[in-house]
Amino acid sequence: MISPLSLCRLLVLSTSLLVALPSLLQAQVNAAFHSRPTHTWWTSSASLENLPIVPTLGTQGDFNQDGFEDILVGDLSEIFVAQNNTWGLSAWESVPLETGGIKSVVWDKEEKTLWIQRTSPDRVEVRRWKNNQFVLEHAFQGSPEKLNLSSGTGMLSLKRQGLELELLRTDGTVEVLVKDASELSNAWLWNDARSESQALVLQDKAEGKLGIVRAADRGWEPPQWWEDTQLTAQWMVDETRVEEEGVHLHILGADHQSFWYKSVDPFSGDVVRKCQFGGLGEVRLYAPRYSGSRIELIVHNPMTYVVRVVELNTQSCSGEVIFVEEMDQLPFVLDFDLKSDGTTDWMYPVSGKPYWTLLTEWSELSQRWVWRSLDHFTERDDFNLLGQDWTEGLSSLEEVSEVWMHRGALHARTPQSWWTVEETEPPVANAPPDLDPPSGSPHSLQLVLPYLELGDHGTGTFIPGIAEIKPHVWHHLAFSRDEANDTKVWLDGKLVFLGRSKKLNYLYNSLLVGASFGHEWRNHGSVSVDRAVLSGSTWTDEEVRLMSKGEGDLNPGQYAERWEFDDPSFTSERRKRAMLLHSEPKLDVGLYGGCVTMDGTDDALRTFLAVPKKGISISFFFRLNEEKITRPHTVASLYGMYNTWFNVVWQPKSFLAQPHSIPGVITTPNGCRVSPSVWPKNCDPFLYEGGLFLLDSNNVILAEGPLGW
Repeated sequence: MISPLSLCRLLVLSTSLLVALPSLLQAQVNAAFHSRPTHTWWTSSASLENLPIVPTLGTQGDFNQDGFEDILVGDLSEIFVAQNNTWGLSAWESVPLETGGIKSVVWDKEEKTLWIQRTSPDRVEVRRWKNNQFVLEHAFQGSPEKLNLSSGTGMLSLKRQGLELELLRTDGTVEVLVKDASELSNAWLWNDARSESQALVLQDKAEGKLGIVRAADRGWEPPQWWEDTQLTAQWMVDETRVEEEGVHLHILGADHQSFWYKSVDPFSGDVVRKCQFGGLGEVRLYAPRYSGSRIELIVHNPMTYVVRVVELNTQSCSGEVIFVEEMDQLPFVLDFDLKSDGTTDWMYPVSGKPYWTLLTEWSELSQRWVWRSLDHFTERDDFNLLGQDWTEGLSSLEEVSEVWMHRGALHARTPQSWWTVEETEPPVANAPPDLDPPSGSPHSLQLVLPYLELGDHGTGTFIPGIAEIKPHVWHHLAFSRDEANDTKVWLDGKLVFLGRSKKLNYLYNSLLVGASFGHEWRNHGSVSVDRAVLSGSTWTDEEVRLMSKGEGDLNPGQYAERWEFDDPSFTSERRKRAMLLHSEPKLDVGLYGGCVTMDGTDDALRTFLAVPKKGISISFFFRLNEEKITRPHTVASLYGMYNTWFNVVWQPKSFLAQPHSIPGVITTPNGCRVSPSVWPKNCDPFLYEGGLFLLDSNNVILAEGPLGW
């Protein structure tokens, strides 16, 4: 069974059509359109349910050298291969291997070899694809502490049989690079065949710091250590890239609170460029991509289980973080060219589920997203393939055989005709605000909540605000969301948002006052909080209005937790659940007795909660005590079955959303309509050299232009 998403955007042309195209395409052709902002990611579910194991390791590469990258996954005992071709991924097939534990697999695309590290017996194998299986060519006995591929050169092996740092080559030979590597915990090799130069990036075992060693006429030069790289949980050294400044090594690292990048000249050992990014927490890094000064990669936080796409600009040392999903384990990420069109997608298995997550960047060109044919596969019952609200529009159509992205809309084919699914209002991309108040552009402090359907980019500081906040005065905030994600937000008893929230699933529950979870991990606010209430029922407008005035209250049967902050125990009234102190938040004078005040630097209160599963409401009074414009002030964050956080951010008044809805970007349309498409009824679209063309029932090729199709 072949997944619809494994066939997305594949160009299928007959031989006669390919021959005729160069002469037929003399008609008018518009240039590639740029209808969407870059860095917009589509998350989809790829159905790969015929895999009989839960994969714990994987790699990708063109195993059979047919021009399409294939996928290999496995567990400790066996591996499976899904071969790729014009029609998409084939079904998983078991690849025969000798018995023995499999610890890791990696494909060398330059040497076209598969490296396998085994336990029982301990050895490293080199295999090539022949006759639909990986045939063993060489085996190196022993159990290395670390293995790192140097593509096109071999496998760098640390302490395989002794203390040596070795280079295992695909021809079965072994080169000892360092005889005594007892003080090392990891190593990477850079090899430039054109200049016959080599460099080693080493990690010191005692301090964890990294350094570079360059090859000399007789051995290696003394290492140059980077003192700012110690105490690091994970490092990744990527193969060389050619940049404007020359050939560089790219080094990524992460510790418990920061994310690092270094660009190193391997000839001199000098650090050409370095950046440090905070706010991600302790993350694991996967599948980095480099393009000039832009880096994209996937990170997974093992504490919060959050998977994100991180986009970095190494020129400005700035970045963007995009929420993807939450998973308890992320064993590996495949970064491969599924369609053999020069673009790559990210793909990884969903823990304990029969499907995979596929991440595709929105292209500036038209492209086919879903294509199905009864001759090649049968679709699953669920059609939530796009993972976005667009599916609400598609669900009204029956027997959709293909879906195309084109000019900011989705075009779907049914047996009757072509249909267009588009937003009810034109999309508006939200630009980051300027933090310096310009003349003629009034700013204000605004209440910001993520995951509301407001046209935001998913997460981030620059989400539209839904209400203005006055500093140094008390406000009442109430938030309510039911099991259908219908959401209300009130400020001082007035409804400021009525709509829906994005559906998110979380694995544990916690309330943090004065700091934030998520991509703004550890952000704090200089705020005071009084009378926090958590309820398992939704509130009416009148109930919230009375609560905001202190005229109404909930009886104990209507709420799950309540904190008055009248004494330093910070224990809830009903469940007697104490909040844990981070630093030393202090008691202060509040609206109703005592309150608690956070310093905006490191003060916070935290408690784990029994968050209701069918709906939730939270209410509290807060006062903003400072007006820094360079960062958000986090009042509180609720992390659980229903996730949100409450920030106060300084931004232009023009960036203030309307109470109900505003136009959104491509990832979160506020509403969709389905109408007959302007495409000819009986036509077959296809891509050719970056352009979108239609082949009608009379075999006439139509190109989009000023006169239409």
